[in-house]
Amino acid sequence: MKKQQGKAKGGSKKSEIFLTIFLTITIFASITCSAIFALKPEFDTLGFLLSRFVDYGSEYQADYGRVCYGTIFGCEKITPEYDDVAVDTKTLGQQDIIFSFKHNDESIELKQTVFVVDKTAPMITVEKEEATICPGGKIANFGLKVEDDYDGELTEKATINYHEEDQKVIISVLDSNENSATYILPAKSGDTEPPVITLNGEEHVSIYQNNWYGDAGATVVDNCDEVELVTTGSVNTNAVGTYEITYSATDNSGNAASVKRTVEVKQPQRASGTIYLTFDDGPGQYTARLLDILKKYNVKATFFVTGKGDDSLILREYNEGHTVALHTFSHDYGYVYQSEKNYFDDLYRIQDRVKRITGVAPTLIRFPGGSSNTISANYDGGQRIMSKLVKSVQEKGFTYFDWNISSGDAGGATTSDAVFNNVVRSLKNGGSSVVLQHDIKGFSVDAVERIIQYALNRGYTFAPLTASSFAAHHGVNN
Repeated sequence: MKKQQGKAKGGSKKSEIFLTIFLTITIFASITCSAIFALKPEFDTLGFLLSRFVDYGSEYQADYGRVCYGTIFGCEKITPEYDDVAVDTKTLGQQDIIFSFKHNDESIELKQTVFVVDKTAPMITVEKEEATICPGGKIANFGLKVEDDYDGELTEKATINYHEEDQKVIISVLDSNENSATYILPAKSGDTEPPVITLNGEEHVSIYQNNWYGDAGATVVDNCDEVELVTTGSVNTNAVGTYEITYSATDNSGNAASVKRTVEVKQPQRASGTIYLTFDDGPGQYTARLLDILKKYNVKATFFVTGKGDDSLILREYNEGHTVALHTFSHDYGYVYQSEKNYFDDLYRIQDRVKRITGVAPTLIRFPGGSSNTISANYDGGQRIMSKLVKSVQEKGFTYFDWNISSGDAGGATTSDAVFNNVVRSLKNGGSSVVLQHDIKGFSVDAVERIIQYALNRGYTFAPLTASSFAAHHGVNN
């Protein structure tokens, strides 16, 4: 029995030795593998967030922590390629972005979810530092304005409550993303503010005697009541002097306000010179009205007519002492400026029309677009037709006229006021003013009476063109 026990004890020792050797080898192998693995270069990230929040409308700044490539003994910092990392901070919600990193032939992609959120409360501002509680309980306008970075204007969404016990007005507002704002404004009861009256136009106005004056009026607003504006005073444009127009208003609490406008009627500055009113492209639907105006003031003008309109209008122009002149029959640039033959065929055609109507063949003409026009170069094949025509028309006994004042009614001017201003500010004191207008434009005809009044009040005279009149020739550009 002892012998058998001894054998067992010897076998146990051998097992322990074997186990020890095995464990030693295993630990060594593990340490060796770990060391080998630690020496293998790879990407390493530090502080990279899988998700983050940014404020609506803010400037997005990429945040990917620190990324490097290497081992525990050294790691080279890597910056991403920014192809896919743009974030639209003007759009609420989730946006996924990818940061791509590359080192030699190896690469890694990191996905980050960005949540664009609106956490900014609306901004409340007021123009007045104290609110007024009107008789009857109405809260007077105190210049409230509410703006939100996401929703924009929110003034109409604001809730305004008056707390009588502590004399305060509390303004509150909630935007669409549940951000709230509150503003507390001290308040007073009773209306002590007068209405506010604002003049339309200038406070001081100057006009010349016998010119038309139309008052621009004023507007009135009151913090508590609907009030009526009362206007008193008048202007006598026939008499030189200074006049006052008074605008006044009184609210229901007896608060009154008034403002005044002064109107100076001045003696017209005397001028000398002759005005030649000329009208192109007619006759047309406004020609009869124009003739009525000219007849009213006994002013004679010049009409450069075309093949349009009724014969009776041309006859009336002639019979009432106006000059009937020629502007080509068709007024078709593409035809008349194609060749000299075409131009003269068209010119003689309108001359024949006027002769048939009046018995007289006019020799006063105006080129379509004037002698300086360059549009003719689009149709003449490079022959510089205007240079030829200004010579040939005179050789054939015609006299051509341009202008030195344009009403602008064929271009930028679209109202009678614009036509009036363009003409009167350019009148030649002491010289001849050849004015270009078109009697086929109603707004231009509407300005004629005012032009005549303005000029007569300043000493100008009017005359129709004749062969010996100032021709206002332009320079030829083609």
